Amino acid sequence: MIDIKEAFSYPFRDKDWPIKILLGTIFVYIPIVNFFSKGYAYTVFKAAVNKGDLYLPKWDNFSEYFVRGFWVFLIQLCYYFIPLFLVLTGGIMTVGGIGLYLSDKGEEFIGMAFIGALFLFVGSILGLITMLLYPMALANYARGGERFGEAFRLFDITSKVFRVLGDYVVAFVIIFATCMAIYVLCAIPFFGLLVALIHVFMIFYFYSLVWVGLIGQACSQAFSDDDEFMVAVPER
Repeated sequence: MIDIKEAFSYPFRDKDWPIKILLGTIFVYIPIVNFFSKGYAYTVFKAAVNKGDLYLPKWDNFSEYFVRGFWVFLIQLCYYFIPLFLVLTGGIMTVGGIGLYLSDKGEEFIGMAFIGALFLFVGSILGLITMLLYPMALANYARGGERFGEAFRLFDITSKVFRVLGDYVVAFVIIFATCMAIYVLCAIPFFGLLVALIHVFMIFYFYSLVWVGLIGQACSQAFSDDDEFMVAVPER
């Protein structure tokens, strides 16, 4: 069972939470440098998957965070490349085909738009499937001694997702509802500007720390206590 309160509150138990979250947020916005924040969030995720306490590690091992973030990025890229390629290609073909048809460039461009729409549909479906598989793939990687191939044992990963599907869905619903609530609050005149400003500085908290706390707890239930795993707990 996911401890929702714990996922939202654990960062604030650390007396240095403002600087730790601010550093993660700054890194998030910078390409390549964001590997640091990915590696940091993965460290928290790994602790959750290994059924340990949620906490904020020290920002003291930048080389390790960068390397971990790189491998996380590589796994993400492998999973999301095909769906993103199909969606982007499909979107370009659909918009381009319709635009050329409306410009009287020829009826054959309707076919191009149709193929583009098909790419969009298939890419979207694959994207949804990937979105469900990826967190458990990362959990499998974390529990499997951080061997790259463990993230691509699709049959095993899929069976584990179904094993904890209830908690898994709850984690997704909570983060989605949180996103929607933030966007609604941002639309409120005047008050929304304050919310948007806070959101800019707390993006690492909402979309990395809270998320890994929620999904890490959900994924942890898919593994038995005697499964192989490696726990590396940095100094707090």
